[in-house]
Amino acid sequence: MNSGPFVDLGCGVGGLTTIESRDALKGADMNPVIWAIDADGARLPDVDGIQTSTELDIDQIGVLRAMNVLRQYGAEEAQKALLGWASRLSPNGILVEGTTDKHGELATFFCLGQTTELVLMTTFSRGFGPWMFRDYLPQSWRRTVKPGTALFDFFDAWASEFSAQSDKPDAESRFFASLEALDLAGLRWGTVRGGVFLCMPVSWSPEKTVVLGIGSILSTR
Repeated sequence: MNSGPFVDLGCGVGGLTTIESRDALKGADMNPVIWAIDADGARLPDVDGIQTSTELDIDQIGVLRAMNVLRQYGAEEAQKALLGWASRLSPNGILVEGTTDKHGELATFFCLGQTTELVLMTTFSRGFGPWMFRDYLPQSWRRTVKPGTALFDFFDAWASEFSAQSDKPDAESRFFASLEALDLAGLRWGTVRGGVFLCMPVSWSPEKTVVLGIGSILSTR
């Protein structure tokens, strides 16, 4: 992990995700300072090994996790927040920002750092189809996934390939086989604790909202 503290922004009631992150980092022989941040102080955890605050006033952050924080923000508000958070990272720091379902079993999130990716993750607990990710995309993309756009074309092509893999024994096998069939440069995928993930390259700059680099990926089809 990058040097600097791990910060869970908007940690939620009891800081469950902060506690899970602390335990996972310890299990990987990493021991950064752990912070849980939530504007509602009553939601913060009171457990060993986690520092707490109602405000983000920490700099040189190694990893800043902000899940389910920006979903209700407007585009300009969200961009301002992203810029503010990014300014608090260490030189090699990473910002993880995105949205999950209620139980964290379907998620999309950015890993913004020296290299930047959009990550799609599912445990298949709710069944699966590629279009399920659309409602969990960043706010600025969710409303623009329409016919004729690169992102629409990607999900449409993936959904078609996923359906074509009906001979595979389970959803996980179909997930991997459909991505292999798409044969798109730049994508990578694999398994993660109880589920699977797909990483897609993105570009991001302070002057504009996050822009998916999928147009050039799709041109390889």
